Amino acid sequence: MPINFPSSPTNGQVFTDGDHTWVFSAISAGGPGAWKLEAQSVTGATGATGATGATGATGTYATAQTIDAKNASYTAVSGDAGKIITLSVASANNFTVNTSTGLTAGQRIDIIQIGAGQTTVVASSVTINSTPTLKLRAQYSAATLICTGSNTYILVGDLAAS
Repeated sequence: MPINFPSSPTNGQVFTDGDHTWVFSAISAGGPGAWKLEAQSVTGATGATGATGATGATGTYATAQTIDAKNASYTAVSGDAGKIITLSVASANNFTVNTSTGLTAGQRIDIIQIGAGQTTVVASSVTINSTPTLKLRAQYSAATLICTGSNTYILVGDLAAS
C-alpha cells in the first residue's frame, strides 16, 4: 500500500504511517528533499485481559442479627460471633472472654445490659483493651467486642467511667 506523505514538508518534519516513523530531510537549500525511514514503531498485539476475581455477596442490614438472651453471667463462645448477647440480670454479672471464645480478627459480638445489674466484661487469658473501663455504664447500655487479632480484643460502647 503506498504511503501518502504530506505534500509540502519542512526540514525535520516527522511523519508516522502507523508502522514506521519517517523524517523529512532537505538535501540542499531549495533542492529536492526526501523522506527517510527513522524508526520502526511497530506495536505488538494487546495481550489478553485477565479474568476478574470472584465477588462476594453484597452485605445488607436487612438481615437481622440473632439475639441471644442470657439471665446470668455468661462466657462467650465462637458461635456468638455476629450475635447480640443481652444480659438481663438483677445483680452484678460478668461477660467472660477467654481463649475458647476463639474469634478471628474482624469478628464481633454486641453486648447489651438489659437488667439493672452492671455487666463487666472479663478477660481470662486474653487481652481486652477499652477506655475507660470494661464495665457497661447502666441498664440498657450497649458495647461491641471486636476481635483485632489472636486473643486480642477492643471493647467500645457505652462504658462506665470507673
